[in-house]
Amino acid sequence: MAKIRVRIKASFGDVEIESDSAEDLLKLMESAPKDFGERVAKLGPKLAARISERIVIEELGGIVERTERGPIIAVPSTVKLTHYDAIGLLLYSSKGMTSTAAKLSKLLRGSGMDRVMVPARLNEMRSRHLVYKPLADKPDWRLSSTGKKWVGEVVERIRRQVK
Repeated sequence: MAKIRVRIKASFGDVEIESDSAEDLLKLMESAPKDFGERVAKLGPKLAARISERIVIEELGGIVERTERGPIIAVPSTVKLTHYDAIGLLLYSSKGMTSTAAKLSKLLRGSGMDRVMVPARLNEMRSRHLVYKPLADKPDWRLSSTGKKWVGEVVERIRRQVK
């Protein structure tokens, strides 16, 4: 038997509802809460963020691992990483590609890199346009679009070294 499908266009994408009959489809749509559209619209950005996070995890598989404390670098010791590389990878894999110098220091220690002067490296990375501070009075640092491209190059270089 043929199915009946309705596609509703929303600001974040399409919502599809499917049923065996038009009657069932109408009943299903009528039974939806009045604020259904608003609630689905609110979920859109959250779902997009989760999908983006999964893509980052897959992209950095074997390079960065997720832990309860946050991402850590998990490359073989034969792979040569600069402090900039490590900070970039950790920022890229952090929620919102944002972190503080203190948090990055802890993550680097958890990754086996103890003596990194994170604030100094972040300031140097800022002068290279790899990171920026979204709010000057807050401790957060975020990868710039240039920084994201650069991390992609770092990942490619690591993948070549691991082969």
